[in-house]
Amino acid sequence: MALLISRRIMVLAIGLSGLLAAHASAEPKTMTILLSGADEVPPVQTAGKGTAVLSYDPATRALSWTLEFSDLTGPATMAHFHGPAAAGKNAPVALWMVKKGEAPVSPAKGDAVLTEDQAKAFTGGEWYVNIHTPNNPSGEIRGLIPPTP
Repeated sequence: MALLISRRIMVLAIGLSGLLAAHASAEPKTMTILLSGADEVPPVQTAGKGTAVLSYDPATRALSWTLEFSDLTGPATMAHFHGPAAAGKNAPVALWMVKKGEAPVSPAKGDAVLTEDQAKAFTGGEWYVNIHTPNNPSGEIRGLIPPTP
């Protein structure tokens, strides 16, 4: 009888630890992404630099960001998340970081709820942040978003 109770307690403890681990992995994640011309494809010679502080909640697929940049070769014309793409590849716009048609001003803040496909690409490390300028219409500075467990 004592052996049966011990096994039940052990099974319950294992199940509870699995639930706790699953809950812990679903916690919101915050990361800082560095943007540079060196990460553009092809690389861009620029003194421009930036950061994107991203917060992602896998339970709700809610993404929020603060984008800061400086020293670009001209005014920023657009800022996007691009994907899906492997590192070293280019991809279409996945999500605008400021309202379409408005030039981004540093700092730019925003939020969105991702679709299931967007969330899969975002958490899989297949998205990047890109800031465009008149001198570099394909993108002047870029930052790769790493996979998020």
